[in-house]
Amino acid sequence: MYIDPSPDYGQSVFALVGDIAKYTISSLNSILPNLMPLLLNAAGSVRFIESANNAIWAIGEIIVKVPGQAITPYSEKIYEVVSIVLLHQSDIRILETSAVTLGRLAINHTNIIAKNLRQLFYVLCNSVKNLEDEVEKFDTIRGICIAVKLNPADIYDEFDTLCETITSLYNPPSDLKNMFLFLLQSFKNSMSPEDWNEKMDNLKQTTRESLQRQYNI
Repeated sequence: MYIDPSPDYGQSVFALVGDIAKYTISSLNSILPNLMPLLLNAAGSVRFIESANNAIWAIGEIIVKVPGQAITPYSEKIYEVVSIVLLHQSDIRILETSAVTLGRLAINHTNIIAKNLRQLFYVLCNSVKNLEDEVEKFDTIRGICIAVKLNPADIYDEFDTLCETITSLYNPPSDLKNMFLFLLQSFKNSMSPEDWNEKMDNLKQTTRESLQRQYNI
């Protein structure tokens, strides 16, 4: 497969790939072995930020549309490339796109994200808190929470960030709401009453009130 390397051409092509993945993924299944290396190469070429952003978005759309095992051969490379973008770029568009793609990766390849939560968690949460696309936001926070469930110890000091992320969703789907409640109760049960009260006292008042209202915490 050949894709013109010029950034303008790549920007348009990768946007098209993302749309095809989103609506007719079967059209891409047979060419994934050729397509994924091209997308990953473009995703890491952040000097062409629009092209890189669209490539990362396309990867995220592919992740949610194909079976998990189809992504396994590329999962470590996806993490490697996209996490570098997330941790070292400042453009909010590519930060949001990168966070969505890594959150989606976490749903079926949880360990890759879970073992790196200490460095990723704050940036992941901060990058998606203002996302307008509900589907992308739900997917991302679902993936983050699945990773937290596997490795809660690494975000103990970011409990306030977890709570702010949870309360950024005003009407989450039932599976997410149940996951939030599980995580909150798990953290509470892992602490002494004094430590729990201190954690709660350190939250913003609006966050604390929202947790009480939605989760009786």
